[in-house]
Amino acid sequence: MDRLRELIERDQWAELLQDAQQIADHAKHSDIEVLAFSRKEALKKAVDIFGIDSSYLICEELIKGNPGFLGWFKIPNQYLISIKPEVLSSLKKKSDYTQNNELAQNKNGTFRLIMRKKGLELVVYPPKGIGKPVYTKDIEAELERRNITDINNILIQKALKSPGETLIIAPYIKSEQDATFSISTDKNDMTAFLSISNPGNKGRIPEKNEIIDGLKKIGVVHGINELAVTEALDNELYQISIPIAEGTPVQNGTNAYIEYSFPVGEDRIKYAVRPDGSVDFKELNIIHNVHKGDVVAVMHPPTNGTNGMTLSGEIIQAIPGKELAWNIGDNITISKNGLEAIAATTGQVYLNKNNQLCVDPSFEVAGDVDLSIGNIDFLGSIIIKGNVNDGFSVHSGGNIEIHGHVGKCVIHAEGDIIAHKGIQGKDEAHIECSGSLYAKFIERCQLSVGQNIIVSDSILHSKVICQKNIIVLGGKKSIIAGGILQAKNRIYAKQIGAESYIETQIEAGYSAQLLNELEKMHLFVKEKEKQYGIMKDEINGLSSKLPPQKVHQLEQNLFALKKQQNKGLQTIEHINEQIRLNHSEAMISVEKKIMPGVKLTIGDAHLEISTPQNSGSFVKKDNKIIMKPYEAPQLLQNQAKK
Repeated sequence: MDRLRELIERDQWAELLQDAQQIADHAKHSDIEVLAFSRKEALKKAVDIFGIDSSYLICEELIKGNPGFLGWFKIPNQYLISIKPEVLSSLKKKSDYTQNNELAQNKNGTFRLIMRKKGLELVVYPPKGIGKPVYTKDIEAELERRNITDINNILIQKALKSPGETLIIAPYIKSEQDATFSISTDKNDMTAFLSISNPGNKGRIPEKNEIIDGLKKIGVVHGINELAVTEALDNELYQISIPIAEGTPVQNGTNAYIEYSFPVGEDRIKYAVRPDGSVDFKELNIIHNVHKGDVVAVMHPPTNGTNGMTLSGEIIQAIPGKELAWNIGDNITISKNGLEAIAATTGQVYLNKNNQLCVDPSFEVAGDVDLSIGNIDFLGSIIIKGNVNDGFSVHSGGNIEIHGHVGKCVIHAEGDIIAHKGIQGKDEAHIECSGSLYAKFIERCQLSVGQNIIVSDSILHSKVICQKNIIVLGGKKSIIAGGILQAKNRIYAKQIGAESYIETQIEAGYSAQLLNELEKMHLFVKEKEKQYGIMKDEINGLSSKLPPQKVHQLEQNLFALKKQQNKGLQTIEHINEQIRLNHSEAMISVEKKIMPGVKLTIGDAHLEISTPQNSGSFVKKDNKIIMKPYEAPQLLQNQAKK
């Protein structure tokens, strides 16, 4: 029995699919035939086909179907759905009115007959190009069709000879065919819409002043667009909603903001790029020096904004912009009017990690960092004209710029590090900065960099962790060889690996921070699972021995643990999504060649280079590392364009 019912239902679906094809074939016409089990269902199908409201449609039942027996053998009714003639006419006029295509070079002349209160208006429009003009018989035929008499034929002839001129050729006689109009407003009282019914053959259209009066009767006193009313009447826009009044939108005030006299954020480093694409380390402009009394920032106050107004004249109060307080650190004073931040000393202006505006005097070492100077621990930026010798440490709360050599030492900066003559670490140097590191070369070091690493000559036998990009370009060789290099984003070099086939590990899409967060979150979830299990066992074992209030408290604690566990799982998924994004954007690019001995890693995909290969970029695709044409670093390309 079930099999029989399945076959019957399949046949009914086949019929319905055939019916759907029939509907699609007839959609271009003004009427269609529809199979449906109810009038409501038939109208719904037609609405989907025509794309207009069901109130504009006429539904007529052609053939009565069969309701079937116990839900079996049902036969749908057949309906004829058509668009109301007056709506069809209006849709055509709307299409003609809104079309913005260029008019054809050759076009026949046309004329317009509109019945108004003062009489029947006639306007004749001339042909274009070799188009045919309007003849008397054309106008007479239309007048006869509309059964309009008492015509002034002399004025018809005058209209034919005076294209574009409006003439009254017959009087108006009050008729039940006169058009009516309705006005509605949106829920925010900001837009009023006009809808004019289709006048009959002898019916007149509303007058402009009647529509304006209609607006005022419903309380519209502001934003009336009389031109829109005129265009709606002149262009015979019937059965459609046309906006004829607009309220004045409110313009809220702008919030206060600070304009700094020095680059901040991504623009704070404006290093120069030579024509060959290498970085000019002498022109990094990384330190922004100011003199005592210089204005280093200007506060732009908030604005009040401009009130709006609804159609009914109700004022919409603008929301004023928000005030902004100065966030200042050391050596900054504020002017009497509160609008300027002024340097209280000569030094370097910058925003610290708390986004405070500060001026720090630059600590400058004229020679080497040696026994005559000792270890340096300074909150501001440091400039060292000589070398940083073996065994010393330099700590800075800002940037460190070293003009000489860097040996096996410890260097830490909250900002950037610039090593003009390179770093020879001798396997004992530890270099760390929150910003970017710029150097001529790096050899036998441990590096941890929060932003970019930009090197001109080489990175050799070093352990490098970088939170953005590693770029080794602009030098004679620009080579990476030996050691382990890990970057969150991308790694670029002219050559990776050496002719000796030394093992070189290159990893892109690596984020130590995200991996640490992921490990901590897994431990957190594991601990919450353990606590949840213990507490659940306690509740199950003690629930019969404890008062209801205590049991309820334990159940609340159990619910809180489950909530923490779920939140931890959501965090794990979020971190994994960030890691996947890093992998998708990671890339290893070699401008000239890559040698055997190099092991590439992008996410969980690995590739060991077994034969020398020329220029190309390596990316992860479908869990594999593939090679594509070489892609230069965007970071340097953008700077070259500037």
